[in-house]
Amino acid sequence: MSDEITALLRNGTWELAPPSSSHNVIGCKWVFLIKRNPYHSISRYKARLVTKGFHQRPVLSTKSGLLLTQHKYIRDILECTNVVGAKEFNKLAQFMHSPTKTHWFVAKRILRFLKYTIYHGLFLQHHQQLCVSAFTDADWASNRDDRTSTSTHIVYFGGNAISWCSKKQKSVARSSTKAEHRALASCTAEVLWIQNLLRELHAKCLSSPQIFYDNIGATYLSVDSVFHSRMKHISIDYHIVRDHVARGSFIVSHVSSKNQLVDALTKPLSSIIFRQLRSKIGISNGSTILRGMLENVYQIKSYWQEIRKLWKDQILSQCTLPCQQI
Repeated sequence: MSDEITALLRNGTWELAPPSSSHNVIGCKWVFLIKRNPYHSISRYKARLVTKGFHQRPVLSTKSGLLLTQHKYIRDILECTNVVGAKEFNKLAQFMHSPTKTHWFVAKRILRFLKYTIYHGLFLQHHQQLCVSAFTDADWASNRDDRTSTSTHIVYFGGNAISWCSKKQKSVARSSTKAEHRALASCTAEVLWIQNLLRELHAKCLSSPQIFYDNIGATYLSVDSVFHSRMKHISIDYHIVRDHVARGSFIVSHVSSKNQLVDALTKPLSSIIFRQLRSKIGISNGSTILRGMLENVYQIKSYWQEIRKLWKDQILSQCTLPCQQI
């Protein structure tokens, strides 16, 4: 902890200032981690002082829904790094103890990405069907440093994303099937927790939750009652998923790779595919809403269409100007 405090003071991370009633005070907390070697022996102990970013979530209400953004938080980061005038945060954070020029180059790319997506946010809309669904996937041995895999999932309630995660698995998976079932078991735990939370809130789901997966083998194995001997190394994750599927707690369904939304959180994609998946996830560009220029795009579009029609009708009746000039 003393090393962390010393590093923060040396880098000038903060400046002491008196509190103001016009500003929201964000708290902080200590996060303790144990870094392990590839064979699970303890490498070192880490302590990090982090801000409670979940306390800073501006919500903009419109007639069609709510827009959740991190506009203020991103702008503060850009101002601290002098990028206001001018993808992988989780991966980059692993080298904070000894960054190099390559890491700083990647950090600048991330800052440029944040700058040009500063007005993007999660748009929440009202849906008639209240049901839980999830997309999950694993990127096998994607980490080139230690060949660990990455698990990711996005959970939806009523068509709105309410939970998401992209996390490196703790140990190396010897097969892609093992990595896939780890991701599926992690998503299973999240879906079951959300089910219990909704039950406590007396929110009834109209149908059983559905988990979408683009791996056909893992999908079939989740409903297969015959456990093969060569699958013993993933027996725990297999039985967790298989047991809840047999109970009817949720359904595991196959989804094509082009409709796998969580690929945006695990794999390097082209800009076109990334934007398509980002839109399907529910991320919207709220620049017009944030700037107060438009409250409802569709209503304004319909309004101007009616105005233009009235103008044309008036001009045709008066015969003063040809319609082509409108």
